[in-house]
Amino acid sequence: MTLPPESSFFTPGRRIPYDNSYIYIDHCFVQHLPANPSAVSASKPPLLFIHGGGQTSILYLTTPDTRLSWAHLASSLGHPTYLLDAPDHGRSSYAPPAIRTEQGHGEPEWRTARQLWGRFRFGPDTEEAFEKLIPFEGSQFEALGAYEKRREWFEGLARSQMVRRWDMDEEEARGIRDAVRMLGGRVWVVAHSHGAAMAMKALGMDEEVGEDGDGFRMRNVVERMVLVEPGATSVSRPWLVELDATACVVVWGDYLEGHAVWHAIVKAYTDKGQVDNLMLPRRGIKGNSHFPMSDKNSDVVWKAIYDWLVTSKGW
Repeated sequence: MTLPPESSFFTPGRRIPYDNSYIYIDHCFVQHLPANPSAVSASKPPLLFIHGGGQTSILYLTTPDTRLSWAHLASSLGHPTYLLDAPDHGRSSYAPPAIRTEQGHGEPEWRTARQLWGRFRFGPDTEEAFEKLIPFEGSQFEALGAYEKRREWFEGLARSQMVRRWDMDEEEARGIRDAVRMLGGRVWVVAHSHGAAMAMKALGMDEEVGEDGDGFRMRNVVERMVLVEPGATSVSRPWLVELDATACVVVWGDYLEGHAVWHAIVKAYTDKGQVDNLMLPRRGIKGNSHFPMSDKNSDVVWKAIYDWLVTSKGW
């Protein structure tokens, strides 16, 4: 059996001519956290974390209030842990804008703090609530305590936002496939928001006969997949693929009912019936935003996710 890489690495990407030489684009940087040697066992495969749109893998490496992150918890449990930065995100470098324009990609976008507040369910979507950071009652955001603590936490999350293009799906999904291939064997995947949609698209590429040249099928090695609040693109496009041997669970936080965006997304997943849905509030884990890996109770949410990964039993 091929062993997974023992250090951080880049996926191949593409080499293209540029300015009388060449550059690489469409590659991913994958950071490695070694497994805790005292907890390693053959039953614990590598864990690959995939971030969402306008994010980087830093989302899994830190919490705004400096507690242990999901990635550090995973490595402490004995899993070789890998964190992917998608093409044109984080440490994966950026293609020159002119090249993306030639390829027909849209303009880059920056998500504002106001958009972050309104879409991702920290408190009521009003100007007053945003200005004063008024949380939902009983939320993990409220649990941070005084206004100063909430402001510090929210500004930390706002700092983690970065530029994105909305139409890089093909490049992002291929980057995920390359990373999984380079891990060399069975793997568990945890993917968030738009990254969850990209993980499903990457699985769907198995059907592109001959595309990878060597018969690689991602579904043969991805044993378990956790989709944390997959974004709207996963509903508007046919990416909830037949999962074959891949066990899959979709994790949902709080304050979804009646939300202008999230209510319809959740309904699409629960109606399809192809995957298990872990509704955190129904298990007594309440108050979570779209970013449970950053919320005050992130360790509690991780335990629920890890329990499923270990057993892969339906909820």
